[in-house]
Amino acid sequence: MLVDFAGPAKGAYVLPLPLRTKTVLELVRVGTPEFVGIVGALRSVAQDRTTKDQFCKATNDFIAFYEKYSGPCAGRVKDASEIERNFARFWLEN
Repeated sequence: MLVDFAGPAKGAYVLPLPLRTKTVLELVRVGTPEFVGIVGALRSVAQDRTTKDQFCKATNDFIAFYEKYSGPCAGRVKDASEIERNFARFWLEN
């Protein structure tokens, strides 16, 4: 679960299934090896319409995440440097 709880996105929480009471969740921060694994898992389903819509119809930080790791959202043509700037602005600079 990528997180943006009324603030800048910083990483992801991995939800162990099945959910149990008193489960402790830890933030997996951007740039860590664990985060790279999460990105790899997203790539395997990124072009699924439902998955893509979840990111591309969301807030700018999730759009920036999707475009950096999975490709452009519909109607949004950007070069690589703009994608990198957007990602850094929403995920790294806050």
